[in-house]
Amino acid sequence: MDNDLLRYPILVFNRSLCETLKYKREVALPKIIWRCNGEDMTPNDIEILIHCHVSSQVHPRYDAPAVRATLEKFEEVGLIEKAEGATYYRTTEMGDAYVRVLCSTPLPTRRWVDQNGNPIDLGL
Repeated sequence: MDNDLLRYPILVFNRSLCETLKYKREVALPKIIWRCNGEDMTPNDIEILIHCHVSSQVHPRYDAPAVRATLEKFEEVGLIEKAEGATYYRTTEMGDAYVRVLCSTPLPTRRWVDQNGNPIDLGL
Protein backbone atom coordinates (compact mmCIF):
# COMPACT_ATOMS: atom_id res chain seq x y z
CA MET A 1 0.00 0.00 0.00
CA ASP A 2 1.25 3.47 -0.82
CA ASN A 3 2.23 5.20 2.45
CA ASP A 4 1.22 8.59 1.02
CA LEU A 5 -2.40 7.46 1.15
CA LEU A 6 -2.20 7.14 4.93
CA ARG A 7 -1.35 10.82 5.39
CA TYR A 8 -4.54 12.16 3.91
CA PRO A 9 -8.12 11.94 5.16
CA ILE A 10 -10.34 9.72 3.06
CA LEU A 11 -13.99 8.89 2.76
CA VAL A 12 -14.61 5.23 2.06
CA PHE A 13 -17.46 4.72 -0.41
CA ASN A 14 -18.94 1.65 -1.95
CA ARG A 15 -18.62 1.55 -5.76
CA SER A 16 -22.29 2.27 -6.51
CA LEU A 17 -22.19 5.38 -4.30
CA CYS A 18 -19.10 6.65 -6.15
CA GLU A 19 -20.91 6.14 -9.43
CA THR A 20 -23.97 7.96 -8.10
CA LEU A 21 -21.99 10.98 -6.87
CA LYS A 22 -19.75 11.16 -9.95
CA TYR A 23 -22.29 10.77 -12.70
CA LYS A 24 -25.73 11.66 -11.35
CA ARG A 25 -24.79 14.41 -8.86
CA GLU A 26 -27.15 12.86 -6.34
CA VAL A 27 -26.27 12.90 -2.68
CA ALA A 28 -27.06 9.67 -0.88
CA LEU A 29 -24.59 8.69 1.82
CA PRO A 30 -25.71 5.58 3.69
CA LYS A 31 -22.41 3.72 3.22
CA ILE A 32 -19.91 6.50 4.08
CA ILE A 33 -17.44 5.66 6.81
CA TRP A 34 -15.32 8.57 7.96
CA ARG A 35 -11.67 7.65 8.43
CA CYS A 36 -8.74 10.00 8.86
CA ASN A 37 -5.27 8.55 9.34
CA GLY A 38 -6.95 5.39 10.59
CA GLU A 39 -9.09 7.13 13.22
CA ASP A 40 -12.85 7.62 13.48
CA MET A 41 -14.36 11.11 13.41
CA THR A 42 -14.06 12.68 16.87
CA PRO A 43 -16.78 14.62 18.73
CA ASN A 44 -14.70 17.74 18.05
CA ASP A 45 -14.76 16.95 14.31
CA ILE A 46 -18.54 16.53 14.41
CA GLU A 47 -18.97 19.84 16.27
CA ILE A 48 -16.82 21.65 13.69
CA LEU A 49 -18.76 20.15 10.78
CA ILE A 50 -22.09 21.13 12.36
CA HIS A 51 -20.77 24.66 13.03
CA CYS A 52 -19.90 25.00 9.33
CA HIS A 53 -23.37 23.72 8.49
CA VAL A 54 -25.35 26.13 10.67
CA SER A 55 -23.22 29.25 11.13
CA SER A 56 -22.07 32.06 8.86
CA GLN A 57 -19.35 32.99 11.36
CA VAL A 58 -15.73 31.92 11.69
CA HIS A 59 -15.46 29.03 14.17
CA PRO A 60 -14.92 30.49 17.67
CA ARG A 61 -11.85 28.29 18.21
CA TYR A 62 -10.47 28.86 14.70
CA ASP A 63 -6.97 29.59 16.05
CA ALA A 64 -6.73 26.26 17.87
CA PRO A 65 -4.44 23.84 16.00
CA ALA A 66 -6.94 20.96 16.23
CA VAL A 67 -9.73 23.07 14.73
CA ARG A 68 -7.54 24.35 11.90
CA ALA A 69 -6.36 20.81 11.13
CA THR A 70 -9.94 19.54 11.02
CA LEU A 71 -11.05 22.39 8.77
CA GLU A 72 -8.15 21.62 6.41
CA LYS A 73 -8.94 17.92 6.18
CA PHE A 74 -12.68 18.59 5.72
CA GLU A 75 -11.89 21.03 2.91
CA GLU A 76 -9.50 18.52 1.33
CA VAL A 77 -12.11 15.75 1.20
CA GLY A 78 -14.88 18.09 0.04
CA LEU A 79 -17.12 18.30 3.12
CA ILE A 80 -16.66 22.08 3.46
CA GLU A 81 -15.57 25.04 1.35
CA LYS A 82 -14.77 28.69 1.96
CA ALA A 83 -17.88 30.78 1.51
CA GLU A 84 -17.55 33.01 -1.54
CA GLY A 85 -16.09 36.38 -0.55
CA ALA A 86 -16.03 35.44 3.16
CA THR A 87 -13.60 34.09 5.73
CA TYR A 88 -15.83 31.36 7.14
CA TYR A 89 -16.45 27.82 5.90
CA ARG A 90 -19.77 26.28 4.89
CA THR A 91 -20.70 22.71 4.14
CA THR A 92 -20.77 21.52 0.56
CA GLU A 93 -23.53 19.36 -0.88
CA MET A 94 -21.67 16.31 0.43
CA GLY A 95 -21.21 17.97 3.84
CA ASP A 96 -24.93 18.80 3.98
CA ALA A 97 -25.76 15.18 3.25
CA TYR A 98 -23.29 13.91 5.85
CA VAL A 99 -24.83 16.17 8.52
CA ARG A 100 -28.24 14.81 7.53
CA VAL A 101 -26.94 11.25 8.05
CA LEU A 102 -25.49 12.19 11.46
CA CYS A 103 -28.76 13.80 12.52
CA SER A 104 -30.84 10.82 11.45
CA THR A 105 -28.74 8.26 13.34
CA PRO A 106 -31.01 6.59 15.91
CA LEU A 107 -30.16 6.65 19.59
CA PRO A 108 -28.42 3.50 20.81
CA THR A 109 -30.38 1.02 22.88
CA ARG A 110 -29.24 -1.33 25.60
CA ARG A 111 -30.31 -4.91 25.93
CA TRP A 112 -29.31 -7.68 28.24
CA VAL A 113 -28.09 -10.95 26.71
CA ASP A 114 -26.96 -14.28 28.08
CA GLN A 115 -23.54 -15.83 27.41
CA ASN A 116 -24.83 -17.12 24.03
CA GLY A 117 -26.04 -13.71 22.87
CA ASN A 118 -29.74 -14.49 23.36
CA PRO A 119 -31.81 -11.52 24.59
CA ILE A 120 -33.07 -11.73 28.17
CA ASP A 121 -36.63 -10.39 28.52
CA LEU A 122 -36.88 -8.43 31.76
CA GLY A 123 -40.63 -7.96 31.34
CA LEU A 124 -40.44 -4.23 31.87
